[in-house]
Amino acid sequence: QRLKRWEELFENSPSGAGEAASATVLHGRVYSATALKTFLEKPDEYYRRYMLGFFEGDYTAFEMRELEPEDDNLLKGTLIHRFLELRESEGDDQALIDRVLFEQEIFDDERKAELGRWLEEIKGTFHKSDFARRLRAAREYKNEVSVSMALGRDYITGAFDRLQCDERGIWEVIDYKSNNITEARLKKTAESYDVQMEIYALLLGSLFPEQERFRVTLYFLKIDKTHTLEFDREGLDKIRDYYETLIEEIKNRFPLE
Repeated sequence: QRLKRWEELFENSPSGAGEAASATVLHGRVYSATALKTFLEKPDEYYRRYMLGFFEGDYTAFEMRELEPEDDNLLKGTLIHRFLELRESEGDDQALIDRVLFEQEIFDDERKAELGRWLEEIKGTFHKSDFARRLRAAREYKNEVSVSMALGRDYITGAFDRLQCDERGIWEVIDYKSNNITEARLKKTAESYDVQMEIYALLLGSLFPEQERFRVTLYFLKIDKTHTLEFDREGLDKIRDYYETLIEEIKNRFPLE
């Protein structure tokens, strides 16, 4: 019922969900986890991307109309997210694979076969996993949830792969990762998503402030492993303060003309 009320609020609001839902006009800047992570790691790259609007390779991709091999992770992530979303309500797996490949305009026979085999492999691993059983046991869930909230004078935004409620009535965020990694690289790879997980925890807290704990889980499909961060209210307050300060630093360094 809480999720249903939130969905109605989101659909009827021009500015999204969470704390931003009451504002009809955004007066500050909007930041994604990716933007914040980019600034922390490469401020000059942040300036190029988010101030100048230039993404290296954009023009090449536009001209070639195809993804290079190094972009496979992005494409595979899109494919598996869509496949898992549709699989909740439709049962013919081969038809779903054909559909998601068609939606991404994968028409080359060799490429279709390659990506189809990859989806079959991931599907097989996922179907047998304990994590899949945990997802099926959810009391309530919603896939592909976009959320925004106010943070100081600005806003943060994110898109959850899955928002679900467990048997205790506790909501958590699930994010699928299609990284081609081994178990030995799990810890280091998972830590690279700390910014995303912290931002998602803040967004989760804005949706369900009555909760005492706020959990975000990454599920690495290739190796069938999870990585979870869980925050209490005090932890969320510290995260909020940190990113509010970081955003002020960004605005001071790169003021709008």
